[in-house]
Amino acid sequence: MNARNQPVNLANFIALAVSLLALLLATINSYKHASNTQNLKVRQIQIVDANGIIRAAVTTEDNQPVIRLKDETGQDRLALLSDDHQTALLIYDAAGTVRLGASQFAHGGGGYALHGENSQGAAVLYLKQQGRLTFYDEEGGIIKNIKAEGEIDG
Repeated sequence: MNARNQPVNLANFIALAVSLLALLLATINSYKHASNTQNLKVRQIQIVDANGIIRAAVTTEDNQPVIRLKDETGQDRLALLSDDHQTALLIYDAAGTVRLGASQFAHGGGGYALHGENSQGAAVLYLKQQGRLTFYDEEGGIIKNIKAEGEIDG
């Protein structure tokens, strides 16, 4: 897969997530009308491709809800999760490394993190009461820290 195809694949993954949600809602709606049952309860919903490889899953992990989209090898490529600490959207590269994360934290802050190859180096945009943009080197040290007031460290 080359870099030119990645935005199309991300769009396909997002379309699959929306389709999965629509399918889930339609299934619940038709089940509800067919049997007078008010709830459909399952532990996991998996969508597999023609080869039997799981390509999408709605499940719980550690009793927290998770939606995962996977590539043709079964590797996670996108995850939407929510727990007591955060609600997050994570986008993985083909090696399974988180390359983009968007999170809203329970303490009120939130932000975006762009990670380099193998999660080495990062650019993190964070906002709670004051915003900041921080650049990290491959060892995790701060290269530059730009605060909302215009103050620049590094």
